[in-house]
Amino acid sequence: PISRNAVVATATTTDDADASNKPKRRRSRWEPAEDAAAAGRVTAVASSDGIGGALVLPGGLAVRLPATMIGEDAAPADATEEIKSKFAELARINRRMLAHLPFDERSERSRSPSPEPIYDANGVRQNTREVLDKEKYHTRRMELVEQLVECCPGFVPPPDYRPAKKSRKIFIPVAKHPGYNFFGLIIGPRGNTQKRMQAETNTKIAIRGKGSVKEGAARGPTGGGLQPGEDEPMHVYVEGTTQKDVDAAAAMIEKLIVPVDEDVNDHKRIQLRELALLNGTLRDDNFLDMRAKRDEEDAGLYALPADVAARASAQYQKDVDKVHGAGAGGAMDNAYGDFLAELGVANTGAGA
Repeated sequence: PISRNAVVATATTTDDADASNKPKRRRSRWEPAEDAAAAGRVTAVASSDGIGGALVLPGGLAVRLPATMIGEDAAPADATEEIKSKFAELARINRRMLAHLPFDERSERSRSPSPEPIYDANGVRQNTREVLDKEKYHTRRMELVEQLVECCPGFVPPPDYRPAKKSRKIFIPVAKHPGYNFFGLIIGPRGNTQKRMQAETNTKIAIRGKGSVKEGAARGPTGGGLQPGEDEPMHVYVEGTTQKDVDAAAAMIEKLIVPVDEDVNDHKRIQLRELALLNGTLRDDNFLDMRAKRDEEDAGLYALPADVAARASAQYQKDVDKVHGAGAGGAMDNAYGDFLAELGVANTGAGA
């Protein structure tokens, strides 16, 4: 006999098999947006912080939108007019870039003439108008993102954001002071001054321009061609991630390129001392001064008391008179004193 439970189990298995064989219902395009992520579709939603936007991938993973997809609605609700204007400009640039419109909105006749063509080794032009417009769009877009990072506290930059390097040139007055060693004051012994300034300001410092490379020395890693800025007057090139770091390094360098007399040039004196220390030829003047002062203090340490010195002098006189006769000691002392005077030594003998 077949039990009732076995019949129910067999019926359930049959129903499941029939359900699996039925074709799946095609999901309608008019379904609510909240079910899109569960259905495996990508949905654009606002980010959790209310700034920018994101894409919800299958499985509920939110991906922040790149800078090219940030629009006016990405600005926070309580943003100032300045911040909203920056978001609006960023959206306008994105639309024009995606539509392949020129960066300059003026007419063709009102624009500046195209630069001289530049070709690579394969003969392909590198500075076409499309390439230049793309670089201008990218530069301006990154500038806006950087400004939003500074002025909008809750704004998170997109993944493709790369802060632009800040740079500055400080020209060295070599023509006005041709004999002054600006190069050595900036670089320092074995480059230590340059390395110290770079570490303190988080920048890169290099001397470029005419005269920065010795005649006959190899230029660059390949040893050929002019390096950037080599055809300009000698200058210091400073590069950093923030303008504050670049300004701090420039302030240090500007102090070094002001000519100072060698007698009062403390910076050069410190460099010479550091160089002597590196070469192992440092002579510590402070130690010598301290030793001389100590010798002066200890000069009277072994001096005889006055009464003992008087008795010793009297005994000395008696011994001289006994050996050389009376009055001979004075003549000998005078001759000895004259000899010491010729040598430039003070007579401190017992008979003096």
